[in-house]
Amino acid sequence: MMEQLQSYEALAPELNALLFSRASVNSVPEREALEAEIAAGALWTERLGDGLLLLQRTPDLQRLRFLLPDPTALCRWKPDRRTALELPFRRGDERFRSLAAELEAAGWRLLLNRVRLTRKAAPAPVSVGFEPSKDPDPEALLGLLYACFSPLTGCLPDRAELNADLAEGRLLAAEGGLIRWRQKGKTSEIRHLAVSPDCRGKGLAKALVTAYLNREDGKLCRVWTGADNAPALRVYHGFGYAEDGWESLVLLYDCS
Repeated sequence: MMEQLQSYEALAPELNALLFSRASVNSVPEREALEAEIAAGALWTERLGDGLLLLQRTPDLQRLRFLLPDPTALCRWKPDRRTALELPFRRGDERFRSLAAELEAAGWRLLLNRVRLTRKAAPAPVSVGFEPSKDPDPEALLGLLYACFSPLTGCLPDRAELNADLAEGRLLAAEGGLIRWRQKGKTSEIRHLAVSPDCRGKGLAKALVTAYLNREDGKLCRVWTGADNAPALRVYHGFGYAEDGWESLVLLYDCS
């Protein structure tokens, strides 16, 4: 039975037990993110066999994270609403790729294949004299993100998350473009690089990445992007990013 989670403390014992037992997971749950979802009334849980499903609900869909001793149990689970699921795996590890094929046979649809790129800790490139906007409009930034990324696959922020990014200096914006990132230990990861169609081909993406790398000077940097997104791959490769062997498959279950 599905239930809305009211506190992280109610979840922690079961979560820790499953992680300790080395259950299969598609995303390691992070306390800070879970607490934010609980505070927003967006986190629901459901037991599946001896495992657990974590469902982040929005008005349009729910995003699925799982901790399952046997992930193929997902093939027998029928979501009650539109559900997005991402399966990350190391190249050569066929477990999640095989699981994706089984899920497709059970009615899920493959939306996107992504790859992860890593830039080793290195000095930042020479600045190009780019000056980000000093007081960007959050509504315009959200509009740009939703115009450039699917809400099913882009892990798009809400207004509160975007405001936090701006306040804490994890977002740079210019007319027609933005880049936002997060910190995870000593690693910096780009979450979104967005450029409006009418500003593409003018060097804005390169300017945004240069400004970002100057902010994160000397850190190990990562990014996920579409495996067939040639323009983005060219930009990242030009800054020393390289595929590091991780990929992911994004699937959708649509009840309509």
